[in-house]
Amino acid sequence: RMPAHTKLPTKVKEPDGSGDEDDDVVAISGPTPADIKLSHPRLEIDAKTAKFRQNAVHVYGLDFLKTEHVNEIFNQFHHKFIEWINDSSANIIFAKPSDAKEALEALSYAKPEDEPWRRTPDILVHEGQPPIFLQLRLAATSDVKRAKKAVPKVTAEDMLGTRRRQRRPSSGGKAAASANSEASSTTAAEATAATGTKRQRMPATPEEEEKRRKRAARFGEWLEGVASKKAASDAAAAAAAAAASATAEAEDENEKESVPAKQEAVAK
Repeated sequence: RMPAHTKLPTKVKEPDGSGDEDDDVVAISGPTPADIKLSHPRLEIDAKTAKFRQNAVHVYGLDFLKTEHVNEIFNQFHHKFIEWINDSSANIIFAKPSDAKEALEALSYAKPEDEPWRRTPDILVHEGQPPIFLQLRLAATSDVKRAKKAVPKVTAEDMLGTRRRQRRPSSGGKAAASANSEASSTTAAEATAATGTKRQRMPATPEEEEKRRKRAARFGEWLEGVASKKAASDAAAAAAAAAASATAEAEDENEKESVPAKQEAVAK
């Protein structure tokens, strides 16, 4: 899982090395970086025959993200909740299909050679590892958690037979078991006193703190960029709606003004 300070870069770095030097991100081809092993395979579908859920986005590659990070990415698009399928995949459920479409287009770009999948910019999880990225598409009805294998039911007869097979220990056996338990408790207490409690975590070095600050800045900038694009899109939509409303009002007014003239013409 990715720690809370792990952040996303603002853009994908081109293969020729262009881009911010602090965002040490390399271009990646293929569905998954070779050195990053995900827990589960990608859920493949046939785009021509699959039944899509228009209000849900399917995300793959979440092994290094926690629920709080996923919420932080999608909350600006008014998502309702997350359907976790496994450690690698989840469905993000939105209130409206338009919100799902907006999130899909704002957070990722198309992969013509791998439709219907899209991908996000590269995510630098650790400085010493290749970057990863998330893969997105509309969720299908087949994107569900695998059912667990059924556990055989234990009947009353089974329980009764088990109890009959168990032998009650003699009084000497109880005394020996009690003595062994006390001895084990004493040994464990002595070991704890000798070694202390839980192992203390080593404090982060100045270099690691600096890396954390850089990752935090990258993630914040990326989310701010997505939020600004969304705000601009909302403003454009509001302006278009206002213009359409004004046009409709003007047409209504013209219609009202023309009614008396028509009536007068009919009367003549």
